[in-house]
Amino acid sequence: MNAPTSIYTRLARVTTRLTAPWPYAGIGFGALLVWLGGFMSITVITPHQLSLASIATFGVSAVGLLTLFFVACGGSPQGIARVLSAPARKRVETAVRVALTFMMGGLAVLSFLLIIAALQYAFEPPGQAYFNDVISFSAANAHALLAGNNPYTDDANFIPTLITYPHAPPTPMQGAIFGYGYDYPRQSYVYAIDTAYIRQPAAYAAAFDPRTLHSYPALSFLVYVPLFAVGIQNVMWLNLVAYAALLAWMIALAPRTQRGWVTFTALAALSVTFNSLLLETELICLLFLLPAWALRDRKGWLSALLLGLACAFKQYCWFFAPLFLLDSALRHGWREAGRRALITLAAFLAPNAPFIIASATAWWQSLWLPLSLAVFPQGMGLVTLALGHVIPSPPKALFTFLEVAAVGGALWLYAHYWERLREAAPLLALLPFFFAFRSPPNYFSIAPWLALFAWLWLQRAKAKTDLAAAQPIAKN
Repeated sequence: MNAPTSIYTRLARVTTRLTAPWPYAGIGFGALLVWLGGFMSITVITPHQLSLASIATFGVSAVGLLTLFFVACGGSPQGIARVLSAPARKRVETAVRVALTFMMGGLAVLSFLLIIAALQYAFEPPGQAYFNDVISFSAANAHALLAGNNPYTDDANFIPTLITYPHAPPTPMQGAIFGYGYDYPRQSYVYAIDTAYIRQPAAYAAAFDPRTLHSYPALSFLVYVPLFAVGIQNVMWLNLVAYAALLAWMIALAPRTQRGWVTFTALAALSVTFNSLLLETELICLLFLLPAWALRDRKGWLSALLLGLACAFKQYCWFFAPLFLLDSALRHGWREAGRRALITLAAFLAPNAPFIIASATAWWQSLWLPLSLAVFPQGMGLVTLALGHVIPSPPKALFTFLEVAAVGGALWLYAHYWERLREAAPLLALLPFFFAFRSPPNYFSIAPWLALFAWLWLQRAKAKTDLAAAQPIAKN
């Protein structure tokens, strides 16, 4: 009678050791849904998509982000399962954890393969390695600066850049060529028009806007200047270094007994490798934002400096700044928050100052191009319901209103539930993007790593509290 029980007990112990603990399993589940929602938004959703596909994209994306937010707040899915009896709860918990661990293993393998692909592309000529105009345009601006030109007034470099990077077509504009409304043109058609535009720019002038070449703050291309100056021509190396540095840091933050699971979970965040490492620059944003967040407890200038540099790199980071500064006010007082806001502003202006002095109007207009250009809507947030014709197609101004309202809502939530949401602020900063006119997958790609970082920081805070509580007892 004891033998079967012993075998079952040993099997249960092995299963427990080889399955991801709940926080990491929850992050893995959220990472799967965020990646799946982003993947569906760029593959399933077409100009003639089914409403059902649009609803699925919206639902999967929302549940994935909510799951990650739940973990970042310190929540545990075990509490949700209390409605079950203890034996049933244990069986369900084991089955779910095993399934999620296998799923995370598949995602980690795919991430590893993408990292290998990124390494291969890093050794390729830049013209063959860039597949997104965010990277190719920033590289072109860095080269223009090294050649003595002001990137913010160098619209003539637009066509040469398209020729140099043939796999990274520019953003299509609404107009006579691509049409109007909410139907995003097919990528194959964008490539075809890109080729025609290079041959006859005057005939296809309505297709693209040369100003998109310089639609980001100055640090977006200044970070690549040192690479080019020392002879490294492929900017993919910076993405790879950022990925490796952030991964190593999160592993170092974990307790020794959990470092394997942290590595496994970080690799299972497929959206990071798929949407950011290969295609975009959110990893570089994280390289500034996460240290800025980690240093926020300390009084000084470094946290604010890093936040300002993040804002000087990409407008995407602007949405993090209000929550970071609100946290400073709640933690250190409004005077300290005001001081940090001034440091952040100075750090933002410093890399941009030469271009403001050279041509303030061109610089200022470039920064607001993402809002002012007649671009097509896209994404995995609320706009996907309009793309799928589930809801009427509202004007762009309504999405802008909802986005601004979401910023206000995020600040209100954080101010009123600061103790509970303390480490979730970086994830809460993504909320406005979900209601934006454009909410592409790369905007949410870093969400799994934000949740993982939040969980690790919660664990560190708990360990410090436990240690402080144990010291008086030890003295007695």
